[in-house]
Amino acid sequence: MKSIVSIITLLLVMHASQNLAQTWELLNPKPTYHTFPDVDFINDSTGCMVTYEGEVFRTSNSGATFEKVFNDDTYTFQSIDFVDDLKGFVAGQSGYEGNFIGKTTDGGKTWTQLSDPGGYTYFDVTFVDDIHGWICGWYNTIIRTTDGGETWTKLSGNVWSDNLFNTCDFINADTGFIGGSWGYYPHVAVLYKTYDGGVTLQPVVLPALSEQIVDIKMLSNNEIWLAEGHQVQGHTRLYHSVDGGLTWQNIDIGFSTDPCQKITFIDPLKSRVIGGSSCFTTEDGWLTWNHYYFNCEDAIFTGDWVSESTAYIVGQDGVIAKTTSAGSSWNQLSTGIRASLCDIEFYDNQNGCVVGSYGDRACFAYTDDGGNTWNLGQYPPSDYAWILDVMYTSESELWAVGPYDRIYHSTDKGQTWDFRQISNSNVGFYSLCNLGNGKLLSGGSELYGSNDNGSTWQKNNFSCPGYNIRKIIFPDSENGYMTLMDNSSFPNYGRMFKTTDGGLTWTGIPFINNDSLKIISISFINKDIGLINIDDQRIFKTIDGGLSWIQCNYSGINYNVYLKMFDENNVVASSTSPAVMYSFDGGINWTVDKSPDDKKLIPTSKDTVNNKGVLKPTGISGVFGRYFSEMGIGWRCGDGGIIEKYSDLFVDISNPLPNNSLTFNPFPNPTTGKITFPNNNIPDHILIYNLNSECIYRNNSPTSRLDLSSLASGPYIMVSFKGRHQQAIKIIKE
Repeated sequence: MKSIVSIITLLLVMHASQNLAQTWELLNPKPTYHTFPDVDFINDSTGCMVTYEGEVFRTSNSGATFEKVFNDDTYTFQSIDFVDDLKGFVAGQSGYEGNFIGKTTDGGKTWTQLSDPGGYTYFDVTFVDDIHGWICGWYNTIIRTTDGGETWTKLSGNVWSDNLFNTCDFINADTGFIGGSWGYYPHVAVLYKTYDGGVTLQPVVLPALSEQIVDIKMLSNNEIWLAEGHQVQGHTRLYHSVDGGLTWQNIDIGFSTDPCQKITFIDPLKSRVIGGSSCFTTEDGWLTWNHYYFNCEDAIFTGDWVSESTAYIVGQDGVIAKTTSAGSSWNQLSTGIRASLCDIEFYDNQNGCVVGSYGDRACFAYTDDGGNTWNLGQYPPSDYAWILDVMYTSESELWAVGPYDRIYHSTDKGQTWDFRQISNSNVGFYSLCNLGNGKLLSGGSELYGSNDNGSTWQKNNFSCPGYNIRKIIFPDSENGYMTLMDNSSFPNYGRMFKTTDGGLTWTGIPFINNDSLKIISISFINKDIGLINIDDQRIFKTIDGGLSWIQCNYSGINYNVYLKMFDENNVVASSTSPAVMYSFDGGINWTVDKSPDDKKLIPTSKDTVNNKGVLKPTGISGVFGRYFSEMGIGWRCGDGGIIEKYSDLFVDISNPLPNNSLTFNPFPNPTTGKITFPNNNIPDHILIYNLNSECIYRNNSPTSRLDLSSLASGPYIMVSFKGRHQQAIKIIKE
């Protein structure tokens, strides 16, 4: 058992931080959902990979586990290159003018930032030996080191140049090639040769259809291979020169829409090419090619071959895979679901369900351990399924809907699903609601209801042409509200309706009727008291069932895609960023609990509108499901299979005073049950933790006397809050 001293220390550190004890913990996928643009292995067991979010991950056990060894999300990392078993370099950028050059001298365990000579948007780093190295980037950028990376010199770089260098390779300290494209779109490939280490560049003529050079391999002064970054007339293509780049031969290595990303030569006859979802291999000097596919949903960006049979590949949404069979089969080292997830719901703090889509296939996943592990649910195959909303009606029974005329049903906690065909009119559903006593509602382009727990469904008479129902809530069985958005691809207008007869009839609420603003989130605690968040980041409250509204004192800068009123005082809101907002007075005033990595949950490739033109329920780019079971515990999901859990304390302390600056000394202590705060010195909020760091008591409106009789005998930590300050003390319950 933890000692009381260690618990007090833990709590004091936890509560005294500027971003008070709030965390979003990644549950799925592992090790990350961030995209890997590059990877480099020192040997079969040890290697590093970088992400666009300024992270370096390292493995020393052949990918069994991965450790994040560097993290600075102000940078976007693009390239990594190891010179030997200990020394390696990372290149990246921040915006258009800030850059990052990182160095390790211990095999990637630790990284230090080097001085930047001022290039633009670094894309590739390469070393020809342990002394001579280059980094190329956009706007004609080339920088060089001749002292092993200790110092770097800018050789070229002009923000007015349209040369976007993606890759470079050198055969010695003087001779090399730099390639990329000219212009943004359409691309025209560019290639330059240098004989003086990059000081001067000579343009090289390329085949006419070439759009972008993404990798270069110099086998000698005369033999050079180039990877074409776009498929050409339905083929994956390489370019080959045996005269130092004077002439080029087109090498079509396969009929595929996958472009090349990385060329590796095991020896002059054995070559490996990686890109998109394909791996091409040749054993006879490119006369014949084998074409293998990766068994994963995400695009592969690059890879590293450590032998002729063993390679590691990385790519979109944090995917990592390994082959030991020269590419004929691959085993994923990264774990978890990598679907585009739209909604998440929990029955309690252990049992939950998340829904979304694998491309055109539905995705259902369930957990029984609070989200630490997820299992895929089984469902009947269909031509298309994109699941947008999920709802529990009991611990074992769930319902889900998507943009077509199906309602999905599970009676075994989400393990298996069937679906009900509601109509043949291509009705799209976005929201579900349980009214109780077997009554269900589902809304989208039309409103349908069931009075027999989903056995049969009938179309409701409600109609609002030009709008889709986005959210339905019922605080009781008769009184309900629903919000609508216009049915354009990118909605701009909102409507709101209410019912007092269980959904039989609906009346428009004037505040949002024909308004130019749409409602992003809504919550009602009863038929009269509720909150809405509209798309200009304002929160409004009603206490008369929507007849009148008052604007709340919320100054947030992000969309609150989730609002939940736990009672008339306690409210939680979750925004497009990791920030979580709390209100203790029914939504009038708010405390913003900012995350250390407070940035938006950015979509990876699908964005808000999927390839079938289906808008996700919130109507906001990159924003997906949220669910909070209580003020301090919540989950969120998104594209790339993102599932994260929020936990811990819910009050932000920006400038905490030392522990002895507050003097809440309740007595008696030890106590048999009741304690008193002397001199009417009463905290604003109180939390009590057990020795397992679990919060077992909350009081947001304490009086001068507290009754703790319900607590079991033993030691506890009581954390008291006043204004924006706190105090943690030990109390003993006898």
